[in-house]
Amino acid sequence: MILAEVPLMSVVMAKQGVAIAPSELALSGVFGLVEASSLNFRTTRHPLNLHSMKSKLISYTLAIATILGLCLVNAHAQPAKDAGFNYKASGYYSGSAGIKAGTVDLGDVSAANYSVSGNYAMPVGEDGLFRIGGTFDTTTFSRDAAFIIPGELYSLALNLGYSAPFSDAWSYRIDISPGIYSDFNDISKDDLNVPSVFSVIYTSSPDLQWYFAVIANPRGKTPVMGGVGVRWRFAEQWTLNLLFPNPQIEYAASDSVTLFAGASMQGGTYNLADNFGTPAGRPGLNNEYVDYREICVGTGAKFTLSPDFTATVGAGWMVDRRFEYDADDLTLNGDGSFYIRASVGGRF
Repeated sequence: MILAEVPLMSVVMAKQGVAIAPSELALSGVFGLVEASSLNFRTTRHPLNLHSMKSKLISYTLAIATILGLCLVNAHAQPAKDAGFNYKASGYYSGSAGIKAGTVDLGDVSAANYSVSGNYAMPVGEDGLFRIGGTFDTTTFSRDAAFIIPGELYSLALNLGYSAPFSDAWSYRIDISPGIYSDFNDISKDDLNVPSVFSVIYTSSPDLQWYFAVIANPRGKTPVMGGVGVRWRFAEQWTLNLLFPNPQIEYAASDSVTLFAGASMQGGTYNLADNFGTPAGRPGLNNEYVDYREICVGTGAKFTLSPDFTATVGAGWMVDRRFEYDADDLTLNGDGSFYIRASVGGRF
């Protein structure tokens, strides 16, 4: 949750997530929205043993890294201001709230999420930047034992990316996050997913940038989605960031404190255990994918404690919690509740 924050162009995390996505690597937007929901990349399940799954994951990762490497083989490294190691750790809690399957009341659910990520960026060519790193993310749900809701959802992903300019005004960015997205039970090839973001950025001026992106989530109910986003500094202390997964308006109260208000989204697509639905009398949910999301609105503050270290806190109201199970055509809708979040991040 999984997806640096960049512009809100689609709501794939609502069905992800931007697992999402790559947490904090997904681009999306509010002005345009195009989706290809008719595509279906979900496959018949064939469980593998853990050793085989690890081998395949390593093979997929090496293949992707090789493709990127071939694109860069003749490049010569030059200084780049964004080069170096970046890290982030975050926590999120949304309070207990009722959830229903149609008109059937299933009780209450709360959620706690923790995420850590680290990425190393290295300059390539005169202006290019290659990124490699990883993310571990876990969400725990407090719910009744009979709930058709997983107790925990995890993602463990490799982050790969490349960005470079086309010209003074145009640039592009590619981010892919191959990894395991599941409840970490009965691990098989069906737990593998490769959320990806392909974006083009137009810099109209230092205060105005436009973003155009396509997001791919092969395991999601909406596997391809895209649109347009914008970042606009419309006054000396005010900036409008339509950035997924946190579209917001920001006010620079001082050099070290930025206040913000807006929305946020988190979640993803995960594969569930072979016997997940059996205890609840829903065998159709066994070894199935679930698209989980939470949408929040609230306020917060970002503190720049040094040029290379920041801390962020926020709170507000979680307006929507949803679980969508594909094969059984089942959707669980939750009521609203409060949320709190905090994160620290930096570079060296």
